[in-house]
Amino acid sequence: MKMGIRTPSLKKSFKARTTGRAKRAIKSSINPAYGKKGMGWIHDPKKAAYNKVYNKTTVSFGELLDFNIETKAKEEKIVKKATNEFGLIRYYGLTDWWTNELTEVDRNLILESKSNIREEIYIQEKPGSRYNDENFIEIKDFEFLNDILINMYNEYTTAKKIALKIEELIFRDIEDDYIISLHFTLTNLMDFYYRNRDKDDSLDRAIFFGYKDIEFSNIFAKEFYSKYGEVMPVNKAYEQIGIILERKKKYIEAIRICEKGKSEGWSNDFDKRINRIKSKISKNK
Repeated sequence: MKMGIRTPSLKKSFKARTTGRAKRAIKSSINPAYGKKGMGWIHDPKKAAYNKVYNKTTVSFGELLDFNIETKAKEEKIVKKATNEFGLIRYYGLTDWWTNELTEVDRNLILESKSNIREEIYIQEKPGSRYNDENFIEIKDFEFLNDILINMYNEYTTAKKIALKIEELIFRDIEDDYIISLHFTLTNLMDFYYRNRDKDDSLDRAIFFGYKDIEFSNIFAKEFYSKYGEVMPVNKAYEQIGIILERKKKYIEAIRICEKGKSEGWSNDFDKRINRIKSKISKNK
């Protein structure tokens, strides 16, 4: 079975487009089923199976040319739009950060982080929106960067630059419509830094953002409750800070944090952690 590029034949190609086309038209007029999908499996299953595999494992020069032309045209469109300074980077006022604070390596890593990010950065003229209380609200700059950060955890150097930029933006003029987004962004920053806690000051930053989320958690809880009813989600900040405090043997503070989260109605298993910590305290007496 052949694989790769099919051997081109000008003679066969010309014949298929002239006399071959005429013959197919005649056969089709005599037999309406001729050339229809699936007929090959009825008349010659062996040949149909061969053709199916052959078409999957080979490609023509024409198909390659079409693909290259389409790809090139798309790239040219992106470059043209970038030159005209469209895109969400410009919309959010992040051009200086994108150009001067990120390296070419950083930018390339971001552009490869998810399928549509190149278009968002260079082409999309306005941000997307999300549904909130019967209204569509515009996605904020910190939400846009947070969405990029989620896909960049394994590229610490670049991801930290994104995280630091989010830190600059996150507390500016937070409106009620963005309260829950603030919660998710804070916990995402905490999660990113904690996963990289062995690097520079990441553990301290993870703790900072965990506590920052807990600081506002009562507001977040009320917002969740008003929007989604009595079923509250797990609060990752309480979970992570509880783990850190327990490992540091700061048992009293860990219990206090758990009791605060429990009073706000989050779905964490606070009782289990409190009982375990109390058991450890008893053993240490």
